[in-house]
Amino acid sequence: MKRGTFLLVPCLVAILFIAGCSHCKPYDDAAKGPVAVTAFVLHFEQRGIDEGAVRAGLGAPWYDSLVGWPQVKGGAVFEYAPLRTETFRTAEEAFDRAYEIQKNTKAWRVEPMFEMPPPIERGNPLAEEKPAQEAQDDDDWSLKQIRASEAWARIRSTCVQGSPNCNEGLESFGISIAHLDTGYTQHPENWQSMQFMGGDVPVVDVARGRDYCDNEKDPKDKLANGLLDFPGHGTGSSSVIVSPGGCQLQGVDKCVSGVGRGAQIVPLRVHTSVMVFNPRNLARAIQDIADGKIAGSPQVVSIAMGGFPSVALERAVKSAEDNGVLIIAASGNNIGIVVWPAQYPSVIAVAATNVHCQPWEFSSCGSAVAISAPGESVWRAQLDKKHSWAFINSMSNGTTFATGHTAGAAALWMVRHRDEFERLRQDKKQYLITEAFRYALKESSWRPGTGNPEGTYCTNAAWDGRYGPGILDASGLLEVPLNFDQIERSKKEREESVQLPLFSTLYRADVDKKRAMEKGQIERDYQSLFESREKKRDVRLEEASRFETEIMYLYTMNVEFRQRVDSRVRGEKRDLAAPSVFESLPDKNLSATLRKYLAQ
Repeated sequence: MKRGTFLLVPCLVAILFIAGCSHCKPYDDAAKGPVAVTAFVLHFEQRGIDEGAVRAGLGAPWYDSLVGWPQVKGGAVFEYAPLRTETFRTAEEAFDRAYEIQKNTKAWRVEPMFEMPPPIERGNPLAEEKPAQEAQDDDDWSLKQIRASEAWARIRSTCVQGSPNCNEGLESFGISIAHLDTGYTQHPENWQSMQFMGGDVPVVDVARGRDYCDNEKDPKDKLANGLLDFPGHGTGSSSVIVSPGGCQLQGVDKCVSGVGRGAQIVPLRVHTSVMVFNPRNLARAIQDIADGKIAGSPQVVSIAMGGFPSVALERAVKSAEDNGVLIIAASGNNIGIVVWPAQYPSVIAVAATNVHCQPWEFSSCGSAVAISAPGESVWRAQLDKKHSWAFINSMSNGTTFATGHTAGAAALWMVRHRDEFERLRQDKKQYLITEAFRYALKESSWRPGTGNPEGTYCTNAAWDGRYGPGILDASGLLEVPLNFDQIERSKKEREESVQLPLFSTLYRADVDKKRAMEKGQIERDYQSLFESREKKRDVRLEEASRFETEIMYLYTMNVEFRQRVDSRVRGEKRDLAAPSVFESLPDKNLSATLRKYLAQ
């Protein structure tokens, strides 16, 4: 993915803003000014779409890219990428272009693939905070908090005789984890081999990897060092998943040890940053995993990035779940909501805790969070850009590392239930694996003051339920019996809408029991967003639904709009004298197409 200089101005604004305060007020201006669109994705409700007809509707020259994504049951998806990344003066103009393409091609939906930073609403993501003394002194504190050593012992004590999983350090052997991040480096903490049947098995399996940014085979991190790039992020995030026990880096006294020892990382490079989001490469990579196009068919996916939602991304994660692929994703940092893809019901969203067993101050939270895990002041592998990218071990903060701990625990869980999952696949019920993991996380989680793991440094304050049912217990996770009939009932209770796949992610029936959902309630709530105190409007769902991506973009980027939408989702009574949801926004924040629709 090539990033142009048009991002320089908005990125500078973002940097100056977040560097200028340590606890920022809501920030709704992240996307004002020029925005980049790397592609438009066209969704059709039927198969057999003629590419020539689509191209004619686009009016595109022959050298522009039009790629088919045959990923939807009973439908088709095309990605239209101009020769160069398009720059629009505003996001609203980009949406107008999408509506124009939709009209000309008769697509069901067309959405722009933005490349921009999500809004910063609290804290400073670039600030270096002094870690707690306990975390500085104990490089294993995060493993103790999730009872990793007990989980490893449990795998070895229950393994089949002769299995490689019986060997210390290989407890997760045989599990592949697709790691969607900035790529890999040859950091000693990760760049190791495991011994199996007299041969060497690499911890990081580059041969199965892929670079979606530059369309290359080798997903090596090119260590881009732009304003919002995060060089080496993929190295650090993967080290807490699979780094062998003890110090692999020579000359240091603090080590990095992964939770999923013995598992293999399959690096898929999808971006140069985790602060600038573009769902395009992420969706393509997840879809390839779901379709079995990544060699060895990884069973687990770890994603430490997120932003605004897209239908393309929703289709990809749903396809992965249907095919038995378990996706673990970060809930988000420094923003007031759980970001996407973590927000999707087909994904396990992870929030972060600190060494005192309390939620990290800047972790995203909400009803979508499935579990919390260590994320503040976690020891991880790093590259020191101040000294020619030297390899070091250091501490860092973020839901990135909570995701890594959970992905490692997922690998152990996959080993523990390998036979059961194989029977699920034979019965064509592999789509239950994600819900089974969510259930096991909830049943095995622990809260400070209720059986703190040995060696932890917990402050026994009351647990905040917005951060999930509790903290990850990797050992207890392995002991939860899986009642697949019950799990299937839970999955069927999800509040999802085929017509509104993005808006419906705001509903969590299994968490929020305050509102009894009725059939069609999601669609009625969505239609109510378009109500006006000025006039009675007949809102037809098939017309209003085409604005779903723009509405959810506004939901992500604008705090006041989000609060008004959330009040509808919660079923709160509306004050008829109050302005409508859209009347709370200046006209300039809406596309011309949406403004025209609202004026009818």
